[in-house]
Amino acid sequence: MTIRKVERDGKSRWVIDIPYKTANGKRERYRRDAQVQTKSGAEAEHRRLLVELAQTGTLAPSLNDTTADNDEPAAAYTFHDAVRHFRATHLKNGLKPSTRAGYENRIDVLLAPRRAGMLKAMPALPALPKVGRKVPRPMRRADLEAILAAANNEGRLAFALAAFAGLRASEVRGLRWSDVDLKVGTITVRRGVTLGVEVTPKSHHQRVVPVGRRLRTALQAAAPKKASPWAPVALTARGKPWGEFGLNQAFGRATERAKLEGWSFHDLRHFFVTELFRNGASAVAIQQLAGHADLATTQRYADLDADDLRSAIDRIDGNGVETPRGDDAVKQ
Repeated sequence: MTIRKVERDGKSRWVIDIPYKTANGKRERYRRDAQVQTKSGAEAEHRRLLVELAQTGTLAPSLNDTTADNDEPAAAYTFHDAVRHFRATHLKNGLKPSTRAGYENRIDVLLAPRRAGMLKAMPALPALPKVGRKVPRPMRRADLEAILAAANNEGRLAFALAAFAGLRASEVRGLRWSDVDLKVGTITVRRGVTLGVEVTPKSHHQRVVPVGRRLRTALQAAAPKKASPWAPVALTARGKPWGEFGLNQAFGRATERAKLEGWSFHDLRHFFVTELFRNGASAVAIQQLAGHADLATTQRYADLDADDLRSAIDRIDGNGVETPRGDDAVKQ
């Protein structure tokens, strides 16, 4: 299994050459020009192909052994090859059902009908512009209270789980009464439901979230209606589990009635994280409560608005004593 550089028509080309045997013992050979004509690009593609070979036992249609030692142009890598490799590797690596469905939809609806066959070379693409960090507008408590007041009882409970416990939409759909301990005052987030499929939380870890007064009251009001300890906590007005888009639609209706625009259901979770920061919680504690896989994600969610920044500055000189600087500090 090699990566080598060959001269063809006066130009140097990186070639990937992988001889192998199929499951029935037949000898095959994959030999093609690397998609990205750099050493690091060829090595990365070589590694991906070895993973694909280990998982599927075969590679894209290869050249015969009789042509393997000449320097004729290697077979081109087609759109079909790329899609097959993508589905055999990336789509099997623990993606959420909704993410997998989104990829499949874009392949089948947007890309496949427009593919133009094989390209002679990789197109020259312009450099992508640098993208700075986006600073979203945090939801204020007054906005949250207006939305909760405009929601029906069923929607209000679902919204409270997101705003006061930080649950994602999939986790709201997946929460069972067996996960709620009103005596101790905790919620254990064990699962999510995406496209009707039960999955682990996004971080792949369970977490325990203490229940505050507001959320406890809402849960106590809903508890007598539960059909069984394993029934979903959040249900629609018809007593059915929320569908994939139901929470966003209900939230949209509530914001419309509250005459507020520009918010999404996920902003309730953003409110949860931001409000914890506003009230002095540590980043590590917030990471655990929100179920973020790494601390960088927590810090990215903790965007503060102008009022928060002004409050932070006010605390610096709140005692009216100016901190000595430069020569003045030395004299003291």
